Amino acid sequence: MKHEPANTDTRTDRFDPLPQQPMTPEETEAQRNLFAAGQVLRAERTPVDIDAEYRRFMKAHRQQADQPAAPRQPRWLTAVRYALMAAAAIAVAVIILRPKTGGRKAEQTLAKTTPGLVYHADTHPRAVALTRSNGTRVTLPANRQQEVDALDLATTSESLTITIPKGNTYRVKLADGTRVYLNADSRLTFPTTFAGGNRTVELDGEAYFDVAHDARHPFIVRTEKMKTTVLGTEFYIKANPHEQPEVTLISGSVSVSTPRQQLTITPGQQTRIAEDGTQTVSATDIDRYTYWRDGFLYYDNVDLLQVMRDIGRNYNCDVAFLDTSLLHYKIHFVAERSSTIDHILQMLNQMERVRVTKTGNRIEVQ
Repeated sequence: MKHEPANTDTRTDRFDPLPQQPMTPEETEAQRNLFAAGQVLRAERTPVDIDAEYRRFMKAHRQQADQPAAPRQPRWLTAVRYALMAAAAIAVAVIILRPKTGGRKAEQTLAKTTPGLVYHADTHPRAVALTRSNGTRVTLPANRQQEVDALDLATTSESLTITIPKGNTYRVKLADGTRVYLNADSRLTFPTTFAGGNRTVELDGEAYFDVAHDARHPFIVRTEKMKTTVLGTEFYIKANPHEQPEVTLISGSVSVSTPRQQLTITPGQQTRIAEDGTQTVSATDIDRYTYWRDGFLYYDNVDLLQVMRDIGRNYNCDVAFLDTSLLHYKIHFVAERSSTIDHILQMLNQMERVRVTKTGNRIEVQ
């Protein structure tokens, strides 16, 4: 099945890429509040009539729903097509999941034996775990706010590690008032109290930091390949094992250093760390990260590969592309992160450019 580029579609019932005009801070906050309240289906970066936009979208959606379903292909033809796609997937699967270091042979083997797999779920416990300095491991209850306060965790100063499993997210309030929004499959190591000249934490995974300002005590985030230093700001760090590290600045200023290079980025910029430690800085859409902080999956002109990896991480599901030509198909997609996986897949299928199905704990894209 041939998939046309996203910018050739003139229908009105798709989640179209948003225009790139800048938006004032007041408009951004107003749109975010409307979206969070469930009053709009998509966020615009230019002033619009929200009620009219909502009515237009729902009218187009009802008209599409009333149309008869397209005739299905014969089963034998569908089977042949799937076989051809699987053969193509075998040729590229190793490239897709090739580890960047020699210590990940298990993932490399998995890529060779599972065509098209781009995200692998696990069977580990879904509870949020806290590990103390002495190695004691306890389970944290998921309260309504899903937030834990470092000051409530210990009566003496010690180092703690909080581990967020796949299929979950969590917030941590540090001793200095900094809030850390941890993504699924992430780990943060932090002290119950900050002492000395710096406030240092260690991250493995993804997190949004809202750092309490303290000019005398820089806040430092260490990951495997970089160090990010700030005084007080908001930024997002991605440091997943199989993806290129990134730092995205929302506000303020941060310094990102590697053994090879040190750079300072400004709001709206993102730096990506290459394997040799060099950095590439580019402008980026910060809405994706602020919406994630507020509880949404938000993508604007993003590869379907990245969208599906994030969905796999959020719901702890295997994700495989049966049609690998869709890996870099760019889409605009917004959904509440608390939605069920079935609802998420239904929304993806409404775009009618991809077919996403789920069997057991495996999601397939074709």
